[in-house]
Amino acid sequence: MKNDQTPWETINNHVQKRLRQYHLRKQNKCMYSQRVWENQKLTTPTKMAVYRACIISTLLYGSESWTSYAAQEKLLNVFHLRCLRHILSISWQDRITNSAVLERAGIPSVYTLLRQKRLRWIGHVHRMDEGRIPK
Repeated sequence: MKNDQTPWETINNHVQKRLRQYHLRKQNKCMYSQRVWENQKLTTPTKMAVYRACIISTLLYGSESWTSYAAQEKLLNVFHLRCLRHILSISWQDRITNSAVLERAGIPSVYTLLRQKRLRWIGHVHRMDEGRIPK
């Protein structure tokens, strides 16, 4: 973290960087887009497993320790829902709600994923010995 940045700017830059990296890859015909998302031979559960393993884990890596704000979480959730709509071939013209998209995909929202990761980390810290640095 740079000394002249507030925590909000630091996390915001981090989130923007991760989203920008994905969008740059997407413009260059991301390998997931061609090989996985648009592949008619793969089932939706397989696509969801790849999405969870490759995209979600990379996007939310280290998020347990982020001090994220509502605007940043909203950006992540918008990205998450756009990806799911693309994978499930749902157009904005289909007028399907976000909760229905999440239900179809079988994946919780980014808000829930962030909360789960933070709670898991808090549990680890709580069980640590008193002399450990994170505690």
